[in-house]
Amino acid sequence: MLSAVFCAAACKKNSHETGPEVTSLYVFNDGGYKMAPASSASKLQITADASYVISYNNGQVVTKKLSDAIQDSLKPYLASFPRAAVKADPNVNTYSTRGAADDLFQAFIYVQPDPADSTAIYLDTHKESPSYIQAFQRQINQTIINNKIFN
Repeated sequence: MLSAVFCAAACKKNSHETGPEVTSLYVFNDGGYKMAPASSASKLQITADASYVISYNNGQVVTKKLSDAIQDSLKPYLASFPRAAVKADPNVNTYSTRGAADDLFQAFIYVQPDPADSTAIYLDTHKESPSYIQAFQRQINQTIINNKIFN
């Protein structure tokens, strides 16, 4: 839950820096009250032109632009995110407690210029994700690990 507040601040800050017309995919892992300090340290923002790691240090939002090579490996995820399936899923809000039970979860927040076109899905890591996002989730997580984005 704390992560959602930080992401809102980061989304707003980065939208201001990159312009309100920028479509972005935010990816992060988080947990509840007990998990939050360790797990909500960084968020990944992917846009068509660049990718960023957004961190929070002493209440300040710190944005670090990733290399062009890493951007090249992340950019396809912006287009391949199953946003239509997420928006159409009537159960989209049931896949995670969003840390309320101190469960770890992964969030995918797709932000578009028109808020009505934006969407989000939160997935508890100990549960099986919906089939329409499993391959996407597995592939982006492997890319994050391979590029040591959160290290």
